[in-house]
Amino acid sequence: MRRKFQAGFHGFHIDSISGVQHKTAGEIKLQRKELAVLVELLLNAGTLVTKEQLIQAAWGGASTSDSSIARCISGIKSKLAAADEKAHKLFGTVYGKGYKFIGTLQHSSSNFLCEESFSILINASPDFVLFKDSAGRWLTANQAALKIFDLENVDWQGKTDSEIAELLPPAYRPILEYCTDSDEAAWQNRQPTRSFESLLMHNGGKHDFDVVKTPLFNDDGSRNLLIVFGHDITELLKAREQQRLSDEILANNSEAVMITDKENIIVSVNRAFTIITGYKEDEVIGLNPRIFSSERHDRQFFQALWEQLNTAGVWRGEIWDKKKNGEIYPKWLHISQVRNQQGELCNYIAIFSDLSEIRTMEEKYAYLAYHDALTQLPNRLLLQDRFKQSQANALRENKMLAVLFLDLDHFKSVNDNYGHGVGDLLLQTFARRLEASVRDADTVSRISGDEFVVLLPGLDSTATAALIAKKILSDLRKPFDLGMTNLSLTTSIGIAMFPQDAPDLEALLHMADTSMYHAKNNGGGNYKFFAEHRSAQDDSQTNSEQ
Repeated sequence: MRRKFQAGFHGFHIDSISGVQHKTAGEIKLQRKELAVLVELLLNAGTLVTKEQLIQAAWGGASTSDSSIARCISGIKSKLAAADEKAHKLFGTVYGKGYKFIGTLQHSSSNFLCEESFSILINASPDFVLFKDSAGRWLTANQAALKIFDLENVDWQGKTDSEIAELLPPAYRPILEYCTDSDEAAWQNRQPTRSFESLLMHNGGKHDFDVVKTPLFNDDGSRNLLIVFGHDITELLKAREQQRLSDEILANNSEAVMITDKENIIVSVNRAFTIITGYKEDEVIGLNPRIFSSERHDRQFFQALWEQLNTAGVWRGEIWDKKKNGEIYPKWLHISQVRNQQGELCNYIAIFSDLSEIRTMEEKYAYLAYHDALTQLPNRLLLQDRFKQSQANALRENKMLAVLFLDLDHFKSVNDNYGHGVGDLLLQTFARRLEASVRDADTVSRISGDEFVVLLPGLDSTATAALIAKKILSDLRKPFDLGMTNLSLTTSIGIAMFPQDAPDLEALLHMADTSMYHAKNNGGGNYKFFAEHRSAQDDSQTNSEQ
């Protein structure tokens, strides 16, 4: 039969082992479930308490293993032993049936687990503990409860929540009013009821509690006692919020994050990791990052990486790895060590970003620096570089170079009559045909507008340059298929020779340009050597002198 707590919680004593020397509260620390189990056993002193009863009292009826209950009982015994080495004799186990507290409930102020001893137990708890009678009057409260509700110097015993609220600053009234309602909910449920409650302190602070209220009833079903356990979860909620924010940042980070243990085994990756590498989290957890190796780096590279990481605690640099689909890609990698408070290595964190797009853009910009954007032909800068190489070879091999300056005849009329879109398409088609008309060793370049330059290296005579110029003119006379229209145009070419005409590219370009205009003024669709233009000038000057 369940024993009753007497009014005011006075008179609750247990007669068992005498001559006990009590320890301080700091030496006895029962967890909430342990305290709940102990109270249930005390309330049923001398009576077998089933596993189901303990589960209902301490775990709220949730599924719990026998081993969990056994560990809880063992914890109670070992902690009570801090007060008396014979405390374990107060408990009996009937295997397969339940547990029994074998003390008695009679007055004996000198015996173990009298009211003083029980107070030591509940005051050792960091959680607040309250015992209320059927009318909601506070019978017993531990020091944690008194401190939380600022009742340490207040006459609280025997008062209800509303009466206590009148003794405290207004900030406490909302929570005490809520307590009255949640108490009634626990009584109505007739089983442990859990809630989360927030207490606004009079100093402006705020505490959050995980509260479990367990109602106890007499044999006739009437209300007996309400046991209230409140666990302060303020810091836990803050930590969880910080963790949530960290997880959110990690999950939404555009950079991939991979965490390994101290043995360099992957334990966690974020969403960006999957996007970049193609590997899902469950495909890489438990593996070594060497599965991503591109095999582009030798052993010395990784030896140097680990030496710096172990010495400085961090390594950063560019590295090539392999994605799940086999693609080899460059990434910027930052690896750092993580150590615990004792300075022991516990993790590595690798943060990296895919450099593929950056490398592609760099290559594109490098390409555009040396090529014409419209026709993709070499521009003046690359032409200059090719000329220097060809010039050096020509001097070494006693060869000649030819610079051909080309201009489309009447190109302006194409833009005027058909629009710049057709004009651009014509230039692109012209460029492809021009490339096909020359040798592989020759360089075709677009200088500006409809002006093109062809560099012919390694020539033995000007006759070779003339043959190539004739072939170009012949190929360019054929109609250009521009989709909606076909256009036929002629081209004028001016030719300057190295080393006969000039020693450098700029001078040769000027001479070839001059010769091109000479060809254009002679009807277009033909070529002229600068030497011919100069010879014509010399003849004209001689005739004028005569």
